[in-house]
Amino acid sequence: TKRQAVTPTGAAVPIAPFWPYAKEHGLVALGTFGTMALLAFGLQAIANWLPVALIRTFNAEAGSLGVNFGLSFTAGAAVGLIAANLITPYARKVAGTAFVLRAVSIAAIAAILPTVLFGLATALWQAYVLVGCWAACFVTGVALMPGMMQDVASSAVRARVIAAGTVLFLGVGYLSPPLVGFISDQMHGSAKGLM
Repeated sequence: TKRQAVTPTGAAVPIAPFWPYAKEHGLVALGTFGTMALLAFGLQAIANWLPVALIRTFNAEAGSLGVNFGLSFTAGAAVGLIAANLITPYARKVAGTAFVLRAVSIAAIAAILPTVLFGLATALWQAYVLVGCWAACFVTGVALMPGMMQDVASSAVRARVIAAGTVLFLGVGYLSPPLVGFISDQMHGSAKGLM
């Protein structure tokens, strides 16, 4: 038997062909999920390699660094969630339905600054502050994405669009740990090569 999606009330959900949507809105969807993929790329690089880089750079003890790194990230994430809630009403008034894309783009751009400053940190506490700042920027953008997912396509093709975007998101995100490791190997002469 052929399965069909239904609404909570049991009514059949119309299924639309995917390719007409891709032809008409493919670039917008690619930009949307491409931005998310770049955010995932940065998240994977920082989450996987930064603790190792901090241990190597500052000769930190792994246990205490893990706790402090987690606390810094969690504090930044909490600030990001609060910021997302505070800016949403204002951004919706200013940008209308495009507010999520603009907010995510601004958050992604803002996350560049702490990422660059990691290489200039001279003390472990500075790195922890930067982890918190980076997490705040990242989570501010990510917290708004579920709402954007509802607007990315009509309900007739939404699940397939999100599935295709998720493949891009995960594929690009999981390229970063080996790429960062490869670049670090090429900089083995530098004391801060991994950082």
